[in-house]
Amino acid sequence: ILFDLQPPAAHCKGVFCSTGGDKAPAPRAFHTAVMWRAQMIIFGGWNAKTKAPANDVCVWDCEKQTWLGTVDTAGPAPSPRSNHSCVIHGDRMIVFGGHNEYDRESDLHILNLLSRQPQWSGPIMTQGQVPRPVSHHTACVHGDKMLIFGDNGESPALFSLDLAMSKLV
Repeated sequence: ILFDLQPPAAHCKGVFCSTGGDKAPAPRAFHTAVMWRAQMIIFGGWNAKTKAPANDVCVWDCEKQTWLGTVDTAGPAPSPRSNHSCVIHGDRMIVFGGHNEYDRESDLHILNLLSRQPQWSGPIMTQGQVPRPVSHHTACVHGDKMLIFGDNGESPALFSLDLAMSKLV
């Protein structure tokens, strides 16, 4: 079930997501879902069918209320992962950290959503202090900064990535 929180109605409306046939993603947990324009983009997570982390990009069309399917992307995709963070900055989807099958990650990947075929870049090399590998954390965007906070089992840390300069502080 998805909830429509769009103004001006300012109310919750349950939207039933049918299985979607061949275009619906496999059941999953510990994935991310971000909004870009009128689409919800799901990345990665723990795939319940394969019992392993995933690195697929799946899209839900909020206007048509239907799955568009798995997106065919170009470029070096992030390794399969769960418990990562993901944000939208302009027309880019930014993925950070998470847990692959064996270890935590500290890499940063960007998906250019404007390309005819969305294009991955990464891992992105940043200036400044590189955060330790993290999972079970959260991230948000404020202006041109991506704020990354938390970690599972470790003392929480706050990192700030200057998205305009690719600099971590």
